[in-house]
Parts: sequence; structure tokens; C-alpha cells
Amino acid sequence: MERLEYKNLGETLYYEKLFNGLEVFLMPKKNFNSTYAIFTTKFGSVDNSFNLEDEEIIKVPEGIAHFLEHKLFEKKDRDVFFDFAENGANANAFTSFGQTSYLFTCTENLEKNLEILLDFVQEPYFTDENVEKEKGIIAQEIKMYNDSPEAQLFYGLLENLYINNPIHIPILGTIESINKINKDLLLKCYKKFYNPQNMMLFVAGNFNPEQIMKLIIKNQSQKELRKENVEIKRERINEPNKVRNVHKEKEMDVNIPMAGVAVKIFGDEKKTFYQKVIINLVLSSLLSISTDNYERLLKEEIINDTFSFDYLINRDTGVIIIDGNTLKPEEFIKNVKSILKNYRKITEEEFMREKQAMITQNLLLFDNIETVANLFTRKYLSGINIFEEIDIVKDLTYDEVISEFAKLFKEENMTSFIIKPKA
Repeated sequence: MERLEYKNLGETLYYEKLFNGLEVFLMPKKNFNSTYAIFTTKFGSVDNSFNLEDEEIIKVPEGIAHFLEHKLFEKKDRDVFFDFAENGANANAFTSFGQTSYLFTCTENLEKNLEILLDFVQEPYFTDENVEKEKGIIAQEIKMYNDSPEAQLFYGLLENLYINNPIHIPILGTIESINKINKDLLLKCYKKFYNPQNMMLFVAGNFNPEQIMKLIIKNQSQKELRKENVEIKRERINEPNKVRNVHKEKEMDVNIPMAGVAVKIFGDEKKTFYQKVIINLVLSSLLSISTDNYERLLKEEIINDTFSFDYLINRDTGVIIIDGNTLKPEEFIKNVKSILKNYRKITEEEFMREKQAMITQNLLLFDNIETVANLFTRKYLSGINIFEEIDIVKDLTYDEVISEFAKLFKEENMTSFIIKPKA
């Protein structure tokens, strides 16, 4: 087991890649009462074109990763949530564009809960009957998302941006696509993506790392069938350097309009982490609560406290999203686009202020084990180590950030979307 010291953070991370390919990260925190564990496969909603048994690339129904997440909780003779609750743990799971994660938090019985987590994820139980039953449950979930203004704004922006990349397809899929899912297809996807070589486990909290690593190794060594070598070949997406729609609008049952601006980013997949830091620094320098831009937009009642901005990354693509509720949606879009286009107006003083704020924010996040575990997992799958982020931020200069952002930001890759009240 490798011991990684991050003295600037005062943190120690233990790492081991097991015999079956599973990557395990342990972050002991002696002064914490609870422990958090997250078990993740690099299988998300964008993984709908890949090879199965042979070399041929096949396409699977949209929403199958999320469907599989639901089904793994169902067992023949027990309730997984009850198993966790009986041992003092709260369990959950989620599917995103690039991953599916299973997790729990507990203050007692860590070893038992960890075994429950590993075992239920690695012991699928699919029948024709329970798969058919699940379709109705997920269909209701899809209908709820279709009625959500926030979800419609988010996916409206992504659909405007992307032409070929499946990131614009809802994570849950559609009612039509989930009805194409069957037991055999679920099992094939499970065998392909739930192989330990495609998975990682992160545990943070109050525990002895040597003892927990020993338990994990013993658990995995009892699962001989999981040692097979599985190569995953995903279809390479050719995404054009343009948007599908420059602007779209939709009417929904809302009292206050919602507006969003999004930018598609083409970057270097080997420099994903570096580019995320660059973009976040620019966005913060332009639109954080301490900027003149934010103060002006607030004063002119173009934005309110729902205003937010973020940069999302998923493997080979990135998306800047800026949105919020607003009584002036057209002015919102006009102003946000203008601010982005004029990024060179950022002063060195503004940059240094946001750089220091980012360093402070990164230090504080290590006080929350759930935040650290979730962030580490999500970013590690994109080639980013959050334990190294502060050092990279510290070394960045004003000229470097502006120059690099100029290479990434293209006006022709910008779109907007408005959710309006029904007439």
C-alpha cells in the first residue's frame, strides 16, 4: 500500500491497485465521527456506444447506466437499504454523464457496511419480471424531470450545444429508450463496465487504513470470477466546432423566467485538470459575488440569488454553464455573453483576488469528507487529482491564464436558452 503525503494540506492518502485491477483510496481522518465510502464504475449515461463480447461497436439504449444503478439494489432475498440501516448506515447511489456511484455514510460498523457495499454491487440479480417492473418506476422519474424547469433549462442548453456527443441526452434516457432494455442487455453491460479494472473505491473518515485495506483485499480475493481482463473500447465522437442552435426558448409552468448561457469547450484531454483550473479562475474573476460585474447585474435586477456559474467536464468535452431565474431573460443573456467575450478586461488585481479565494476554498473542502470523496472520484475519472490542485493554482500567472483561456473560448461555440411562463 502506497502512502501519499500532502503536507501543504496536512492530509495523507493511502493507495493500492489490487490484483483484480480495483483502485482503492483511503483517507483517514482521526478527528471525525463518521466515515464515508463511495464505490464507482466509469460507466455513465454517455456510454451508449462501445464494444461488447467482440470488437464490433454496438449502441445500447439511452439511460441503461441509470437503469442498471436501480437494479443493483434489488436482490432475491433481501433489501439492501435495510441491510445498511440495520448497521447504522445511510446508503444512496447516483448516475452522471461519466460514472455510476454507490455510497454510504456511517458512524459505526464500518467494516460490515463496507462489505455490504462491495457485495451488493458485485452480485447482480436480474430477472425478466423485475426489469419490466423497473421500467414503470423509471418512467415516472423521467416524467418528473420533463416537468422540471431546471432540468429542461440544463438539457436545453446541452442540446443546443452538442450535435454528436451524447452528453446532451438526459441521464435517465427517455421512456421509449428504457423500454428497449432487457435482462440480457443489462447483464452484458454489467460484465463489461463493472469489472474491477474499470472501478475505484474511496473511503474517508475515522479508521485504521491498514485494517480497512486488508478487509477490502480479503473481500475481493473471494470473488475469483471478477479477475478476467476486459478491454473497453468506446466509440470516438466527432463533435463539430459549432453549435446545433444559437438560441431556443420553451414555455413551462413557471412564475419567473429562467435564462442560461453555455459554451462548448474543446480542450486537450491530457490537460483536463489544468484547463478546468484556468476556466474556473476566469469565470470567478468575471462573475463571482465579489466582482463589479456581479454587483452591476444585481443592481440592475438582471440577476438575483439564484445566479450561478460552473464548468462541467466529461472526458473529452467541457461545458461552461451560467444560469439563473430572472425577470429580464433577454438582458441576462446579452450581458452574460458580453462579459464572457470581454474576458481580457479582467485586471491582474481581480485575478489575484480570485486565485487566493480558490486556494482558500480548496483548503476548506478537506474538512468535509463527503465533498472530498465525491470530488476526488469525479475528477480522478477525468485525470484530475484534487490533492494537487492547490499547487497548480499557486503557480498560475495572470498572463498564462488569459492566454490559455483565449485558446479554449470560442464565441461560435456559445448558446442560450430561456424558460418562459406559459402565455
